[in-house]
Amino acid sequence: MTRPSFPEPDESNGFLADHIGLLRRSYRALTGPDLSDPALDDRGSARSLFAAPFALLSHDAGADHILTYGNRTALRLFDLD
Repeated sequence: MTRPSFPEPDESNGFLADHIGLLRRSYRALTGPDLSDPALDDRGSARSLFAAPFALLSHDAGADHILTYGNRTALRLFDLD
């Protein structure tokens, strides 16, 4: 089975701001606080979270979860690109 390919967050794709917006809304709905500085828009938050010193991962809702996002720390820890 071939792993799906997802782009690495960078300036050319807005650091995947749409995906980070979804993560922020979900995190806030489930936990209360924002995942990042609430004063940042999704693009600023996406840039900040990609460079964060903690691992941030997300996955799809399939039976065999496939990772759909990993920030720089997560990519380094899991030796992924």
